[in-house]
Amino acid sequence: MDMQPRKMLLNDDIIQKVDLESYARTAYQKTINETPKLYGEDQIEARRRQISYLNLRWFMVTLMDRMDRTSMHCGLEARVPFADHRIVEYLYNVPWELKCLNGVVKGLLRAAGEGILPDEVLYRRKVHIQRLMIQTMKNLIQRTSKSYGKKRSTDQRTDRCI
Repeated sequence: MDMQPRKMLLNDDIIQKVDLESYARTAYQKTINETPKLYGEDQIEARRRQISYLNLRWFMVTLMDRMDRTSMHCGLEARVPFADHRIVEYLYNVPWELKCLNGVVKGLLRAAGEGILPDEVLYRRKVHIQRLMIQTMKNLIQRTSKSYGKKRSTDQRTDRCI
């Protein structure tokens, strides 16, 4: 694992005192070791369970913390319905064949939504948030610059730098 991006966030004193690579390996192995096991599970299913557990213990905790902080910063209280602990705990034990029903990512969720949501919503591809944000910013800049251009063309004053 490349620790360089993380090291850029720390001052030199901390980098010298803390062995990030060792910490990451130890934390990873500890999480793998504490992953619950199911009787009769083959190696592939066991590895999927480990990956899911790592995701829940590390990525989701960070994601939820960031979401909470950013929403509270704006004075909002946000909800993440699919991250409700009852749903997460239940679905954690659903076999992969059902989660990926008919070989479709999120197949179980999509099947549950059939007849409720239109197919174009159920089966659309996920849009990465960065791409979405970039397009949103481009649209905002274009609208703002068009609006500014209209204002400038109708404005009789001239601003000049001397």
